[in-house]
Amino acid sequence: MGYDYDVISIGCGPAGISVGGLGGAMGLKTLVVDMRPRSGGECMNSGCIPSKAYLRQGEIMRHVKEHIPEEMWDSIIRHPVTEPLQEDLTEIAGKKMDKMLKGVEKRWNTRAEFIDRHTLRLLPANHGEDVNSSYQLCSDEGEIVTAQRIFIGVGTAPYIPDCHGLRDIEHGRLLTNEEIFHVEPPFSVAVIGGGVISMELSEALCSLDCETTILHRSADFRVGKGVPQAVSDLMEARLVEKGVRVIHPCKMLQWTQDPETHSLECSLADGQVIKCDYVLVACGRTPVADSLNLKAAGVTTNARGYIEVDKYLRTKAKNIYAPGDANGNFLLSHAAMHQGTSLSLSLSLSVSVSLSLSLSLSLSLSLSTPLIPTQPCTRGIKYLEFTQTFESYGATYAQGLKDGQISIYCSPLGKIYGALVVGVHSGECINELSLMMTWGMRMHKLAFRQGSFPTVGWLTGRVGQLWLQHYAEMPLCQKMAGAVFRHGKTIAMCAGVAVAAAAATVILV
Repeated sequence: MGYDYDVISIGCGPAGISVGGLGGAMGLKTLVVDMRPRSGGECMNSGCIPSKAYLRQGEIMRHVKEHIPEEMWDSIIRHPVTEPLQEDLTEIAGKKMDKMLKGVEKRWNTRAEFIDRHTLRLLPANHGEDVNSSYQLCSDEGEIVTAQRIFIGVGTAPYIPDCHGLRDIEHGRLLTNEEIFHVEPPFSVAVIGGGVISMELSEALCSLDCETTILHRSADFRVGKGVPQAVSDLMEARLVEKGVRVIHPCKMLQWTQDPETHSLECSLADGQVIKCDYVLVACGRTPVADSLNLKAAGVTTNARGYIEVDKYLRTKAKNIYAPGDANGNFLLSHAAMHQGTSLSLSLSLSVSVSLSLSLSLSLSLSLSTPLIPTQPCTRGIKYLEFTQTFESYGATYAQGLKDGQISIYCSPLGKIYGALVVGVHSGECINELSLMMTWGMRMHKLAFRQGSFPTVGWLTGRVGQLWLQHYAEMPLCQKMAGAVFRHGKTIAMCAGVAVAAAAATVILV
C-alpha cells in the first residue's frame, strides 16, 4: 500500500522537531502538524525560553537599581517586555526552526484526529493568533493524509483544579504559563504550586518588579520528587532573598473577584487574605492526546490519561510512537528531544530509547539521573556520594558564587547512578555528567579528564578526583604505594600489573 508520507509528526515541539527534522534530512517524505501558529512547542513559546528572557531582563534591572540613582531608573529599564519577547520568539520559531525542518512539509494552526492507524484527518485549529503568512495552513475543508509511521508529540496542557472558585475567575485574570508572557509587568500575582514551573516563573516575575506570592499546600517545599530537602530549602531561601513571598503549608478556602476592578482575593484557612491582580496556576500538567481519537488507531492510554508505550516508545499500534510529554514519563523538553532524536533511528531500525532525566532551573538546580539522589538507598542499592562545594573552589568563591555544590552518586566501582548540581551555571555543569551516564562512563574517566581551569565546570572533574582520593587513602593502597616508592622497579612492575587488572575490572564490571 502506498502512503502520502513516510512520516507524520503530530506536534512540533522538541520531540516533533527532532523526529521531523531528521526524517526530512534522511530524505523521507515528512509532514509536521501543530495546533500552534508557530513551531517550538511549550518550552519555546510559553516555557523555559521566554522565562529565561524575563530572568535576564530582571537581572539587568537589579544591576541598574544597585548602581544607578533612582531618578534614572525609568529612562533605562522601564520598557515594554512582552511585545519584544513575542517578536523574538516569532523570529526564533520562524527562520531558525524552519532551517531545522528543511525539506519538511508543515501545517500550523492545524489539529489532527485518527481515522485508522495510518490515516489522519487534518482540520483548522482556530488558535486565534496571527500566523506568519509564509507558513502553510490546513484548508478550511480539512484534508485526509496517510503515513507509514506516525509520531504523537502533542505534549501536555496546564492543569487547573476545579476548586476554591478558581475556574470562576474571569476577565483574563486566571493565568497559566501559556498566558503569563502576554501580560505586561509589573503587576501583583499569586502563584499556586511549589514545583518547577512555579519556582521559575515566580523568580522571573519578581525580578520584573511583580509582587509575587507562592501558595503551596505542602509543609515541605520540594523542588522536585526525590530532591534532598536541604537543596529545596536552599532554593526557597534564594526565592525569599530575591523578594518572593512563600506561604506553606497553606489551605486555600475561596477565591473571589471584585466585579468592578476585577482584582482578586484569596482567603486562607489561617485567616490570611491574599490580594493580587492575577493568579498564576502552576499545579502540574494534564494530557491532551484524547482529542486525537486514539481509539480509532488502536492506541491506548493509562489511568492518568497518558499514552501507553513500550521501551521503544511504540504504542499498541506498532507504527505509531509517542515521544515526549505525551507518554507521561518525564515532562521535560530535554527528555522529549532525546526521545525524538533516538526515535529517528527507528525510522529504519528498532532501537531502545533511554528514558533518562535532565533538568535545569532558573534557580540553578540541575539533575541528571535515572535514579535521583534519594532512590539508590531506598532500592537497596549500595552507593557512595562524593560532593564538592562551590565555596571550596577559588574561582567561584572569588566571584561571590559560594552557594552551590556538585554531588555524584555512584557504585563502589564508579558506575554513576545520578548527580545533583546546585548553583550558578549548574545547567552547564550537568551536561558532562549527562554524557557520561548516557554512555556508561565511570568515575575514573572523570578523574583523569583534562578540564578547563578556572571554569565552574572544572569542579565536576574535582568530584572524580575525590572518588580516586577515596581509594588512595585506603590502607592497602597506601602500603602498595609505599612499597613501590621504596623498592623500585620490581615491585613497581608487579604493582602495575595489579593496578592494570583492577582497572580492567572497574571498566568491565
